[in-house]
Amino acid sequence: MAKSDTTKYYSNIQEAQVAEYLGLQVVVGSGSRCYNPGDIKSERYLCECKTHTKIVNKLIFKKEIWNKINSEAISKFKLPILITDDGSQKLNNTWCLIPYSVIKFRSYIQSIPYEESTDILHNQGRPNYNIDIHKLQELYQRYDICRYYISGIKFDDFDLVLMNIRCLYNALYEE
Repeated sequence: MAKSDTTKYYSNIQEAQVAEYLGLQVVVGSGSRCYNPGDIKSERYLCECKTHTKIVNKLIFKKEIWNKINSEAISKFKLPILITDDGSQKLNNTWCLIPYSVIKFRSYIQSIPYEESTDILHNQGRPNYNIDIHKLQELYQRYDICRYYISGIKFDDFDLVLMNIRCLYNALYEE
């Protein structure tokens, strides 16, 4: 087990918790083997997890990390998911970026109206999205965190959506 003051320690906690919640598997040797990419996986999905060693006020989704997990997922014939949290290691504070194509035919989950989420999605022309957690929490006081996602995120030609991990669970397992 990694030392308790290292990023790897917190990453191990996050990966195990997310994998258990979503019914996925932790990748053996996560982050250390190029032939076995991703942090957690299933037959259909390959996920990259990012966390912090202390609680932060912004979620950061980096284009370079998205491109990495997307390329790795394609090489394994899987769909990519990028997962990050605020450092608290709590599921309610764990957020995911996934391609819109994964969820577009799901009837159980819905998009928050774009006008209400634009304040959160400013990336000021940078290749990354820095999302203020307090604004995100305020928005989700009006919407069910398990049923609603935020659209309007783009990395190159990818239309992505942002959702809490509880909404992702519903998106992946809706019958």
